[in-house]
Amino acid sequence: MSLNGVSSLAGADHFSNARSKKLLPSALKTSIEMKTQNQYIKDLKEHYQQHHEAIVDTITYALKHASVSRSGIHFNSPMELSKFLETTHLFIPKSHWRAATQYLDSSIKKSEWLDALKGIKTYKERKPSGRSKKAQGAVRLELVHPSSRMNNESKTKQSSPLLLHLFHMMGIMMMNLNSGDETAS
Repeated sequence: MSLNGVSSLAGADHFSNARSKKLLPSALKTSIEMKTQNQYIKDLKEHYQQHHEAIVDTITYALKHASVSRSGIHFNSPMELSKFLETTHLFIPKSHWRAATQYLDSSIKKSEWLDALKGIKTYKERKPSGRSKKAQGAVRLELVHPSSRMNNESKTKQSSPLLLHLFHMMGIMMMNLNSGDETAS
C-alpha cells in the first residue's frame, strides 16, 4: 500500500490523532511474538464472517484508543471494555491480557469494572488520593508478552508491541476493504 493510502486511512478517522502520523507500530522482535500473531490471525479468520461487524468495531476502537506512550488500549467505560473483551475473546484468550487500573478504588462504577475485568490479571497503575472525590475510573488493557506468559513470569510487567501491531495490520487490511465497499456503491 502506498504512503498516500495509509495517510488517507489516518485522515478517515480510523486511527487516533496521536497515531495518525505513524505508519506502523514497532516491529515484532521475537519468533514467539510472530507465532502468537499468526495464531491470533488464524483464530480471527475462523470467526470473521460470523462476527464481522463486531470485529470491525473492535479494530476501530483499538486504533482510536491506542496509547502512544504506553503499550495498550485505553478504556474509560466498563461497558466498552466488556464489549471489546467479548469480541476479542474469539481470537485472543482472556489469559493473554493484563489490565492497568486507574482510580478504580474510588470509582462510582467499581462493580461494573470488576465484572468487566473478570478473568484478567490486573495491577493498579494509578491509585486515588485519600481525599479524592468519586471518579469514573479507567483501564489500560495490555497484551502480556508471550515469553512472559510461557515462563509464568507474573511479576514482570513486560508487554508486547504485538497488540498494536496486530490491530494496526488488521485495520489497514479491513478498513481499506470497507472504505472500498462504500465508494463502490
